[in-house]
Amino acid sequence: MQNVYKAELYRFSLIASTSLCVMLSTLTDAPPAKAALLLGALWLFLTACLLKSTPRWPLPIPWHCIPSLLLAILISIDPGRYAIWSWCWALLLILPQPRWTGIFHLGLALFGWWQFRDMVDTPSWFFYGLLLALLMLTGQSRAIQLRSLWENATQCDQLATGQRLWSPDSLADDIAREHARSDREGTHAELLLLRTARRQQNQAAAALWHCLAAFEQGYKIDQQTLAALLISRDLSHARQRREALLTALPDTARIRVIYLSQALPLEAEIQALETQQAPQYCTEEATRHG
Repeated sequence: MQNVYKAELYRFSLIASTSLCVMLSTLTDAPPAKAALLLGALWLFLTACLLKSTPRWPLPIPWHCIPSLLLAILISIDPGRYAIWSWCWALLLILPQPRWTGIFHLGLALFGWWQFRDMVDTPSWFFYGLLLALLMLTGQSRAIQLRSLWENATQCDQLATGQRLWSPDSLADDIAREHARSDREGTHAELLLLRTARRQQNQAAAALWHCLAAFEQGYKIDQQTLAALLISRDLSHARQRREALLTALPDTARIRVIYLSQALPLEAEIQALETQQAPQYCTEEATRHG
């Protein structure tokens, strides 16, 4: 369950890259190149730190342009030494970002390619440009595949207390994924729907957020309804988590818990919560009593 979101592995790769940039800065005698490498290390380190607070991409537009600009500076300073780093532009295209920054990366990649025109013969120069173009097309195609996920991430709500809540569309996709995962890994997965008065939603969201594990997410259905996918070791562990949550929720809150043991009609369950009279409904209890 700890590997549902690979944030820790991603953070480790950022820290490793930071160490590499610092090491390379000690091997160059050119002060501009040393400064660019140290700035690149700082960018990687800050990204790793910001990733601690959220698994989503941390900062808006300028953040995506910094590494591309530093890479162009390095290549302009010493094309022979840093030419091999040109493939990094293809990686930068995969990052979640506005579309115009892709044009910015492309422009800097063309600038870097132009720096090599006097270093090799013309056929080799054109061949290098073709390889770079193919790599960047590959990166852009991957970005297009992931764009819908990033757009959902930008639509998530952030409450005053700092919790990030994903959209209902994200919840529908995650239900299908967690249903398949629970069957494959033998975990206990359940959907928790929580309905409160509008004025109590922040309090309910804080209580829900406190009970979520690092690999779990909260969702906002509307102004009164929250949701979460709880992934527990087994049924006993799931009961303990629900009991802890109930003690922290407002007394007027209504809860509906549905096991992900079969395909789940999300819209039907949300409507059932709206008309639910009892403060709590759980698949287990409903099965037990009837």
